Amino acid sequence: MIDTSERSDDLPIKLREGQQSDFAYILKTWSVDYHKTFPVINIPNSLYFPHQKDLITKIVLKCGAIVACADDEPDLIVGYIISEPYGESSTIVHWANVKGIYRRMGIFNNMLSEAAPEKTLIATHNFHLFNNFKTKYNFIYDPYQLEKYL
Repeated sequence: MIDTSERSDDLPIKLREGQQSDFAYILKTWSVDYHKTFPVINIPNSLYFPHQKDLITKIVLKCGAIVACADDEPDLIVGYIISEPYGESSTIVHWANVKGIYRRMGIFNNMLSEAAPEKTLIATHNFHLFNNFKTKYNFIYDPYQLEKYL
């Protein structure tokens, strides 16, 4: 169970463990958003989407998700993070998403704090804001961590 009782912010959200009913949203947002990035933007839809669906499914089944939702509407997803521990001092972050209207409110920071408190962060996917995240959170880009899911 995710404990949000010690959060110091006043965000109208809570964090919870991902559920089966969240998977369609995670699959759609992750696969569509990642397909907009270089170099996968050049992969035809007929090749990209079936392979990416298989990859995302394997990752989510192994790692689960931390979902940020509205306090009073647990089915209203405002964001999620898919991550897994890596060794004693690192966390692999496969993907994270926060809906546009909820960005810059600290939701990603809350999810990241829950998923990887004071850990070295490894990203398996490069995305359009990666350079900003690399600088702010000291992310290391290592797509080779995906090999175990291929």
